[in-house]
Amino acid sequence: MLWIKLAKLTWLELWQSRSYKMILLIALVAPAFAVVMGALFMVDIGKVYMDAIAASAQLMMIAFLIFVVVVLLSKDIFERVCYILLTPPVRRTDYFAGRFVGFVFAFMMLLLALFVSSLIVAVFYIGAKPEFYQSGFSWITLAQMMFFYAFQYIAVLGLVFFIASWASGDAEMMLFVMASLVFTWIFPPVLQALQSPDVMAETPAFIMPVLDAVYAMIPHLNGADIALQLAHGDALSLVQMTMYVAEHSLYAVVCFMMGLMLFKRRDL
Repeated sequence: MLWIKLAKLTWLELWQSRSYKMILLIALVAPAFAVVMGALFMVDIGKVYMDAIAASAQLMMIAFLIFVVVVLLSKDIFERVCYILLTPPVRRTDYFAGRFVGFVFAFMMLLLALFVSSLIVAVFYIGAKPEFYQSGFSWITLAQMMFFYAFQYIAVLGLVFFIASWASGDAEMMLFVMASLVFTWIFPPVLQALQSPDVMAETPAFIMPVLDAVYAMIPHLNGADIALQLAHGDALSLVQMTMYVAEHSLYAVVCFMMGLMLFKRRDL
């Protein structure tokens, strides 16, 4: 299938990219940074280590989206590089799907590198500490964290592809991607904080339904609540995990399909 070949081509392009290799290097050395952060605390070293790894995964995802995905898509569309790929029998659907799958595979490799390096460092560093200091760390929890970040990335990648399908320039594309990341990552936690009992006691009653409606409508793509629970060793319910995977998968599919429809009609 042509989209599989384009996905392989995308992976080869990324592997030759200096930006991708730099992010891969960050994934490999991030556990060392987490160790330094854990050393600053006398207790809960395991929890601090997990928090640092979670933060590293988030920063790695942002860097990959902005410096790799957006740059390559901008080059394809606005510098007309995609003309080389969009020749018969390659269709626009093949191109769109191939690029998407290629980016997903490339980021999965980054997550795998972060997981393996984090696990190795944890075995030699946290494993050598007394059991009291190891509280909060578990390789199963670490694997769950990487699993959920994978779905978070796929959802945000679908949003990036949707923006790329209609943006009129690389600057406009970068602006809307950055604005979307800020909107989908910052607003949900803020609205959730506004729904706390202390804040609700000081908020007029007629405003609360509006906040509830806005909170229900906007996409929750930062995964902050689940990441916090995992980093602190709290068990996730089956409902939480199912809803998280379903929400992010649905958002990715909707954004990808809408982007594909617009890209098919775009004048390249």
